[in-house]
Amino acid sequence: MIDILLTQPCSFSQLGNRDSQEDSFCPAVSDEQTSFFVVCDGVGGREHGEVASQLVCQTIEGLLADGDCSTLTAEDVLSLVEESYATLYNNRAINSNMATTLALMVKTDSGMLLAHLGDTRIYQVRKDKGVIFCTKDHSLVNDLLDSGQITPEKAKNHPQRHVITKCIFVTGNREDYQIPSITLIRDILPHDIFMLCTDGVYTKLGDETISEILSADGALKDKVREMATLCRNSSDNNTAYLVEIADVKGEEQGKNNVMYEIKSTKKSICCKILDFVRKTIGFVRET
Repeated sequence: MIDILLTQPCSFSQLGNRDSQEDSFCPAVSDEQTSFFVVCDGVGGREHGEVASQLVCQTIEGLLADGDCSTLTAEDVLSLVEESYATLYNNRAINSNMATTLALMVKTDSGMLLAHLGDTRIYQVRKDKGVIFCTKDHSLVNDLLDSGQITPEKAKNHPQRHVITKCIFVTGNREDYQIPSITLIRDILPHDIFMLCTDGVYTKLGDETISEILSADGALKDKVREMATLCRNSSDNNTAYLVEIADVKGEEQGKNNVMYEIKSTKKSICCKILDFVRKTIGFVRET
């Protein structure tokens, strides 16, 4: 078991240069005892993204707020995602095309359990080392990079760099549910900072600035204030939840992280490619 103690978490959520706010986060109020954190971003290019992000946050908060998160597992995270899909489907009368990304972090007695769908990220930053972990976006560009079809240089300005390949959307077919990437972080030290954030934050700041700010000396609230100031005029909504480790004890401390490989056998690779072309190509970020 591992005992993770937190300082007071901090957050910000700003409109940026947009007419509406499609980011959501929870819990709205947190303290050193808070055990879960969620950030969602309504998918641009689709109506009612703000409703989708709010509904998913409300669903997860409703399921976790009064429970014991210390024993939460990867299987439990999958259940949370399934409930989120069900919530959107049950509210399909609002809009049948709404969708949202998801970033979730839960403090457990095995480590920090992280899960994400889409391009809302979770960073782990360590003093004097900078970013030591970051989730990998579910995006068309990353798929092309992994398959060797494009180079990292071409990826930076690729015309389809705003296309994401996973999110939570309206569907009544469980076989359409997309599997989140789930990681258990066990390599945790005092003063490490975890940040859940939407693309409006990291596209405005960049990993180098994020690393510089969060690995520097100073109080977390001052770092959050600096980041919020820099992101105020972002081209997109910008939301971040920052969680600093006060202390960590236990036998799991310093062990290797666990990246879960959860495979679906429901559909063939060919079917998944067809599904991507038919459905997921619509999950495009507004530029």
